[in-house]
Amino acid sequence: MAGVTASLTTEGLDAAIKRLSRLEGFQMAELTDAAGAILESSTRGRFDTKIAPDGAA
Repeated sequence: MAGVTASLTTEGLDAAIKRLSRLEGFQMAELTDAAGAILESSTRGRFDTKIAPDGAA
């Protein structure tokens, strides 16, 4: 059976978000939208190049 596994290291993320939230005009939705767009772009690029994140074909 095929499957997908993902992991995310979030050490320090909560503290960083708390600091960002103190900035005038900070919008969490904008941050998450931008992060999602970066991840999507990276994933699409890997499909195009057929190279895994670890450099394997």
